[in-house]
Amino acid sequence: MNTTTTKSLGWKWMVLGALAGCLVFLGTGCGSPSDINNNSNSNANPPDNRNVSTDLNYYKDVKPILNRSCLSCHSSGGIGPFELTSYEQVKSIKSLVADAVKTKRMPPWQPGDGCQEYVGDSSLSEKEIKTIVDWVESGAKEGDPSEDQSQPPVKPQGISRVDLTLKMNEAFGKFKTPDDYRCFVVDWPKTEKMFITGTQIVPGNLKVVHHVIAVVVGPSEVDKLAKLEAQDPEPGYECYGSPAQGIRVTNLSSWVPGASQIDFPTGAGIPVEPGSKIVLQMHYNVLSGSPEPDQTSISFKIDSKVDKVLKLLPLINPQWPLTQSMKIPAGVSEQKHSFSYDPAVGLLGQSVTKSKPVLIQTANLHMHTRGKSGKIWIKRKDGSQTCLLNIPRWDFNWQGQYRFKTPVLLEPGDQVAIECTFDNSAENQPIIGGKKQKPVDLNWGEGTNDEMCLGGLTFVEQ
Repeated sequence: MNTTTTKSLGWKWMVLGALAGCLVFLGTGCGSPSDINNNSNSNANPPDNRNVSTDLNYYKDVKPILNRSCLSCHSSGGIGPFELTSYEQVKSIKSLVADAVKTKRMPPWQPGDGCQEYVGDSSLSEKEIKTIVDWVESGAKEGDPSEDQSQPPVKPQGISRVDLTLKMNEAFGKFKTPDDYRCFVVDWPKTEKMFITGTQIVPGNLKVVHHVIAVVVGPSEVDKLAKLEAQDPEPGYECYGSPAQGIRVTNLSSWVPGASQIDFPTGAGIPVEPGSKIVLQMHYNVLSGSPEPDQTSISFKIDSKVDKVLKLLPLINPQWPLTQSMKIPAGVSEQKHSFSYDPAVGLLGQSVTKSKPVLIQTANLHMHTRGKSGKIWIKRKDGSQTCLLNIPRWDFNWQGQYRFKTPVLLEPGDQVAIECTFDNSAENQPIIGGKKQKPVDLNWGEGTNDEMCLGGLTFVEQ
């Protein structure tokens, strides 16, 4: 094999590895106390509350809204930092609740209106926001429990059934700073072909885990995996950029900040053969100090058969990382980068959809901390467009994958497109070591302080 071919194949694997992060089978995340008090990335205008309604009460008006949009996180067993399941609990922090919904920091629902309808949409309408704010401003009356006509609270997010949980074989704490990419190999114990139909990744140390990518390595590739481990003196192997490192992998799932995982679309799954391995690529970000070790785990929902195999359609311009052409100059408050392609033709000459009509199930988008907004859409062959995902106010801490209530048809000849807008102004710089950083020129990179613009669509054949 000549050098050019070797580099070409290596690059293809690196792209596929980076794109594994797109396969984020996620719901939306839940907040923490800092989220309620943090105004970052929130430029939403509060609703007009000059005409305050005074006949509102908790049981009749507020509790139904909280049950639908808040209690999947803020209840016993949820990942919210406090409960909002009783009148007393809500009243005790009523001003914080009103401010959080008025500025649209909570619930943490990123997609804008007018694009698609998604499963699990927890966003509040302007009328619902006004109801909560008016209730607080008019005295937060309790009302009579007999007036409660609310539906049962939405259950805490997560996969519906845990059939298997795997954990890193040992805790790891020898982190490189500021960014460390390390892959950990875990045995797949099943002795028959099975289908993964849901995953739930639980980081062991949230203070250092930037993101997690999970992939499946089939039996024919495990010897190569063993060699990578043997060459590294530390547990696992170093895997900057990609968990693949020249090994053929199947993208499985991932975890990013602010996200919890849910089942894959009904009837769809990812096949795993006996003798396979699960690889967890950990991106650790350590800015200072000596953090505690991490031992991340992943739980699976498993079925013996499915109707359709779930596949990934990546959205990335290969030239951005290859030629460092995704430039974001220092001081610029609105830098756009966009890309589109025909999945029937594919990236790097490899067809994704095999020129067949497919049904798109989910969409997600990923940027880092200078992201400002982003969108994903279909350019139809007849010249029309179909919006798939529009995020008008990007927040790195609230990333997710959004499942369509009705799958979207993608036909041969259609193109998929992505656009990311970045804010690299002095006002939008990170605080490191207590000091706000100065703007510097940015480009594509794997580090937390670099940037990315990539997305992923999951699909099944029609």
